[in-house]
Amino acid sequence: MGWGPLAADIERRTKARADLAEIDAAITAGLAESAAIITLTELSAFTGIAEADLAPATPDTPGRRGRQPRRNAAAGRKGRSVVAPAASAPVAVSSDY
Repeated sequence: MGWGPLAADIERRTKARADLAEIDAAITAGLAESAAIITLTELSAFTGIAEADLAPATPDTPGRRGRQPRRNAAAGRKGRSVVAPAASAPVAVSSDY
């Protein structure tokens, strides 16, 4: 395997990211201009494009389709209480078999 194809792919990815940044900037500008005339919900209904796809990407959410953060397992158990086993009497162990 040569390093040429890898370098070409990295260069292509860098250009694609720059192109996407330009597109996101254009979308953001267009949405800002249209905000005085139409709401995002109305624009979504008019164009048939989901509101989430109309919203511009922000540095916090590049592409808006990343992995969702993991939830704390205990967070889902808000309504449940932990039941401790009842104290029981000592158990006698016999070696008579």
